[in-house]
Amino acid sequence: MNYQKDNDQKKNQFIFIKKKVVVDLEKKKLGSWKIVYADFMTALMSFFLVMWIVNATDDDTKKVIENYFNPFGPNLLMASKGIFEKNNSPNNFPKNSINQPIDKKTTNNNFNLKDSIARKKKEYKNIVESYKNPSISTSKIKNEFCKYIDPARDTKIKENYSLPSFNEETILAMKRKKRMQDLEQKISTTLSGLVANHIVKGIFFKTTPKGMLISIIDHNNTPMFDKSSSIPLPEMILILQKIGEALSHSNENISIEGHTDASRFRHSTGDNWKLSLDRAYSTYQILMKSGISEKRISKISGLAQHNPKISSDPMNAANRRIEILVQDGEG
Repeated sequence: MNYQKDNDQKKNQFIFIKKKVVVDLEKKKLGSWKIVYADFMTALMSFFLVMWIVNATDDDTKKVIENYFNPFGPNLLMASKGIFEKNNSPNNFPKNSINQPIDKKTTNNNFNLKDSIARKKKEYKNIVESYKNPSISTSKIKNEFCKYIDPARDTKIKENYSLPSFNEETILAMKRKKRMQDLEQKISTTLSGLVANHIVKGIFFKTTPKGMLISIIDHNNTPMFDKSSSIPLPEMILILQKIGEALSHSNENISIEGHTDASRFRHSTGDNWKLSLDRAYSTYQILMKSGISEKRISKISGLAQHNPKISSDPMNAANRRIEILVQDGEG
């Protein structure tokens, strides 16, 4: 009996199993910072990538990117018709669409497209009126037009008013002048501190119908060559080297002329014709060693005293000079 009772008690006994999950909070905290750090490094890498692109891109490319993300035109305020829409570009819109009424305004500054066009027309008209004023330079007018007019914008405005005409000769002269200014500044900066300032001031740049003329003028106190000799002095060699280095990156043909004053030789073994030609040839040799290709030299000549810079004073030191003509066009 007692044995049976003990068996019944064992059958009615419940077994409870308690599962305890231990969370390692310290370990969990150690892993979360990696995600934050990865996000930070990604953002930092993106920032430096953008900074590098901005630094490596020229102004024209930046303008194209700016126009892509911030284009101008009424299509911005209209819903797109789909991928098959003709001229599906923010900058390509029908000519008559510029006159269509647009009631929708931006929420920021209530910008109205019609008011903007009217304002641009007024500015454009003022520039056109100023074009009739002869006291205003053509370059200033051109800069004003470039400021207000973009080739991809304001089609209707450009139809109502015509730009000042710049023919091929005018454009060529503008390019020649810009090239001359850049070359003059580059050579002057390079020679600064290497030779005396009054010698640098003896280098003159001038635009001619044939191209850009570089004249190196002699001085009484600091001549370019030894007297009655074609051997250049150290200052002259340095000047010609820097000019040659600056011109070595282009392809224009170059001609070299030597000039002398009207002084006569004391001996009969030479004359100003030979002296001027020898000095021009010495200039040619230095330019070749500075990186200019021999194929670009179109002419080397000596004119003696027959083409003076100061015709009223044939003995003037300024008549002793070397002239380097950088001709228009590529050789």
